[in-house]
Amino acid sequence: MSNRRPYPQRRWLLASVAIGCFALGCSRDQPNEGKRLPKLTRPPTTAQSDVNIAVIIGGAAKGTITAATLAATKPDWTDERRRAWRFETLMAAVGAIAPGGLPATSQISVTGTRGVTVDFSVVTPNSPLVPVIVFSQRGEVVAQFVDPAEPFPAFHGEGGHLGRSPSPMPRVSEVSKLELRP
Repeated sequence: MSNRRPYPQRRWLLASVAIGCFALGCSRDQPNEGKRLPKLTRPPTTAQSDVNIAVIIGGAAKGTITAATLAATKPDWTDERRRAWRFETLMAAVGAIAPGGLPATSQISVTGTRGVTVDFSVVTPNSPLVPVIVFSQRGEVVAQFVDPAEPFPAFHGEGGHLGRSPSPMPRVSEVSKLELRP
């Protein structure tokens, strides 16, 4: 009797096939490349050319905020991707009110291009939140409330929204009208 193991070539062949399959499985090509989200491009650096926000005070039209107005008016807050202006700053820029002339307790109705109107109560100057127009990182012009101490919170643009409840604060995209009622 011989101490040789039967079929040593089969084991070598099976090991070679297993290594080859492993090498093919670890290739660098992504099998679902077509299903991946597209890479984000840098956001526009200027406001959309179709910005046209009517400013109405006490029922009378007082001016229009356009892309040129946004470009010519210094933002109250800015970072590398976003800019934000207080309602008061933009209303003063179009001559609708005097700088610093927004009454302490006012009601501003913000209307979007789809006809949805949201009332933004302008609270006292000591309020922790301020209503603003934001030129977002996606190139949108949005009305929302911000905290002056941190106008662009860290979670914006960071992802991970699934573990966070939506913001209870009002937000209007595609703003078409700001109406001030003292």
